[in-house]
Amino acid sequence: MFSNLDNYLVRSAQWHKLASGSSNEIYSATVAQQRYILRINASTEYAFGVSREREAKVLALIQGQPWAPTIIENNLSQGWCLMLHQGDEYTETVVAKAQILKLLIEMQLFSKGQDKTAIESIHFDYRGLFNSYREKLSQGCGNDLALQLCALLYSALQQLPAVDAALIHQDLHPKNICCTVQRCSPTVQPAESAIAPQSQLVAIDWEYGGWGSPWLDLAAVHQAFAIDVDALQQTPLFNCMPAQQFTAGLSQAIEINTALACIWYWMRSELAVKNVIEQGADQSFAQRSQLEGQARQCIAALS
Repeated sequence: MFSNLDNYLVRSAQWHKLASGSSNEIYSATVAQQRYILRINASTEYAFGVSREREAKVLALIQGQPWAPTIIENNLSQGWCLMLHQGDEYTETVVAKAQILKLLIEMQLFSKGQDKTAIESIHFDYRGLFNSYREKLSQGCGNDLALQLCALLYSALQQLPAVDAALIHQDLHPKNICCTVQRCSPTVQPAESAIAPQSQLVAIDWEYGGWGSPWLDLAAVHQAFAIDVDALQQTPLFNCMPAQQFTAGLSQAIEINTALACIWYWMRSELAVKNVIEQGADQSFAQRSQLEGQARQCIAALS
């Protein structure tokens, strides 16, 4: 199927297409009892705001972390990424919610240990992102609301309560979290092996990852996984912030995430030809009138 790609495993495996995300094509294959995932990258003309180069640096930086996907090869020139299958889809339980919080804490602690060179190489350029959006939107007609929203977003980010920048994922939701069972060590005694195996949550799809505002991941986790506000405030980067300031910042970050999603789907609605992948996943955003209504709500919230 992929005989023209420069990797023997990719060329020789029997790949089966999985349900795709909103941009990329995803395939799976099993070789010698090991399951692999192959991502065929969507064009950055379609995956707005994605930097494959920045993502590659992020993935290289986090390799070996228990919450990071194991990358076999990330081929930027040919546009594909080969990785291990990271386990089952996230299923909400009390334990799983606790593991989400643990994952967030571990990411923040990991951020505290990074040097200046690593940070600079994965810096997320919000100003550049919004400028690129405005440039594309200004070429079309009827985009006044989206342009107004772009102008508000950068200032809204700057107005968030001050906190150290950190490694951020920027797309944390259940479909981007996998649960893998940790295998017991060969040295485990028989009595110990009767204990239920522990699971580990892994964050996948780091296309929007980088070094930026941890408020956005905090807000995403609060919304997508219903993590308690008090628990989020106790995470390492926020535990010294007064409760009232934290609550206000979290509310602002939620509004920013909502506005970012609105802009992203608006950008996609500007495409003359819809990608087949999108038509099923983004059906609720297909009507411009819906986007206009959401944009007005976001503008009111951020003004």
